[in-house]
Amino acid sequence: MVAGEAGGTNLYRVARGWDDRPVTTVRERKSAGAEHTFDTDLHGRAAVARALDRVVDSALARLDRHGAAARTVVVKVRLASFTTLTRSVTLARPTSDAGALRDAAHRALGLANVTEPVRLLGTSFHALSEHAQLMLPLDDAAPAGTEAAPADAPDAARAPAEPVQPGSSGLRRATAAAVAPGLDVRTEADGRGWVVRVGDDGRVAVRFETALSGPGYQRWVDPEAEELVLVPPLGPDGEVVGAPGPETSERSAEA
Repeated sequence: MVAGEAGGTNLYRVARGWDDRPVTTVRERKSAGAEHTFDTDLHGRAAVARALDRVVDSALARLDRHGAAARTVVVKVRLASFTTLTRSVTLARPTSDAGALRDAAHRALGLANVTEPVRLLGTSFHALSEHAQLMLPLDDAAPAGTEAAPADAPDAARAPAEPVQPGSSGLRRATAAAVAPGLDVRTEADGRGWVVRVGDDGRVAVRFETALSGPGYQRWVDPEAEELVLVPPLGPDGEVVGAPGPETSERSAEA
C-alpha cells in the first residue's frame, strides 16, 4: 500500500498522537429523541398510542432543552417478535410546536400499521433547525395555556398586559406571561432579538438578530435571572417603526 508523502506523513503523526488542531467540544446536534422498552408487551392500538404519548413527552423535553425546531419525526416500533419498524413524517417547515410534533408522531405510528404486541417504542426528531415556524391559531379560541379569569376577579387580574406602543421610548421588563412569539426584545449582553417561543418553565427562546445584522443565534433566556425588555420593532432601514421622523419632530417643535 502506497499512501503518498502527504498521507504517509499524516499517518506517521497520528500514530504518535501528534495533532496540533484545536479540540472541538461542541458539535451540531443532528437529532433529539427518546425510547422506552416495556416490562410487558403492549397489546392493542389504544395502549400503544397512549404509551407513545409518554415517549413523545420525553423526546419533546430533550428537544426543548436544545431550543431547536424539527421538521422530520421518526417513530421506532419493536414488536414482540423483535422485528423493528421505523416510519417517518416530514413537515412542510421546521416547528417547535408540541402539538404539531405529537400529531406527526401519531401519524408515523399509524403508517407502521402495528398489529402485533409491542415491546419498545421510540420517537426522534430530525432535520433540526434554530428557526421555528410559528403555529398560529386559525379560530377564535384562546391560545393554549391561557385561562379566563373568574368573573369576581379584580379588574387588574382580568386586564391584558399593556402592549408596547411602536415608537415608544418607555421600555418594560419582559416576563414569560407578557411575551409571545414574534415580539421584539433585548438583553444587555446580546442586544436585540425576537421571541421564538415561550417555555413551560418560564424561559424564553430568543433569536438575536435583526434585518440589518444578518443571521444570528438562538438561546434560552430566563427573565427571572437576567433582564429581558420589550422593545419596539425596527424597520428594514434600522429605524424604530412608528417613531417620528425629522420633519415630524420639526413641526412638533414649531407648534
